[in-house]
Amino acid sequence: MDLGDQIKNSRNLLVQIALVALLSSCISHNHSAGDWVLPSTLPDGSCPNISGKYTNSGLAADSSAPAYLYCELISRKSDSCSVTEAKLIDQITIDQKGTELNISALRGDDIISSVSLVSSQDDYLCKDGWIALESKGVRGYGSSAVEFASLTRNFAISQNHLLEKRRPKAFYLLVFFQ
Repeated sequence: MDLGDQIKNSRNLLVQIALVALLSSCISHNHSAGDWVLPSTLPDGSCPNISGKYTNSGLAADSSAPAYLYCELISRKSDSCSVTEAKLIDQITIDQKGTELNISALRGDDIISSVSLVSSQDDYLCKDGWIALESKGVRGYGSSAVEFASLTRNFAISQNHLLEKRRPKAFYLLVFFQ
């Protein structure tokens, strides 16, 4: 075997080793903060009790940017929630009584904003041990595109912490005119 063949074989071997290492290794894996345990599954229609007093600012598992509970529960428009407004809120209280969630945003001891959600009025559902709040919207982009989207925010308690998981759904319609 001449030197050119040896170099070619060595290069092929290195590529194969790199591919094996790449394909058999874990590139990215998100852990829940502090390796929290996910909440227990409950029968559909059974709600977890999420009553409590929570800090307004938290962190998403996939981002270093803060997430504001105010935007998730009170304004329910996290994509258009005013960060300046959200930063003024210290804590969020949730008082769950029967099928009603009374949610208040506090600055110090003062209530800045509040909302009541009632499951019998379809404000939220109870599913798999989570409280699910769904928001839907339609957006237009110029004269040729429309987006139909929904976002389900699911809340539950794990180890005395409020957890949120999001489930986005979207459908885009593009129209091309002659």
